[in-house]
Amino acid sequence: MTTRIIQTGSDSSANPIIASPTVASSSVSGLTAARNYVFKIDVNNGVNTTSKKVYLIEYSPAPSIVLGSAGFRIATPYGLVSGNPKPYGTKQ
Repeated sequence: MTTRIIQTGSDSSANPIIASPTVASSSVSGLTAARNYVFKIDVNNGVNTTSKKVYLIEYSPAPSIVLGSAGFRIATPYGLVSGNPKPYGTKQ
């Protein structure tokens, strides 16, 4: 049985390195950019070949947490509320 792992979908600035592209289990390094990486795994038993795509999403690091003067988080995912809202029941 033979195995082959290749990168199939990403732009040219991404340069992942598959440690052992001819074994069934391998590690990948070089995922330095936040994007979707697509790998194709082919397995052949001498007669038949089957292929599967594996999708890997590399996220950018989370932004640092910023607390407002009242102690509320103003970074994502909560957002920043600015202004001075009117008390309930008054016209805006």
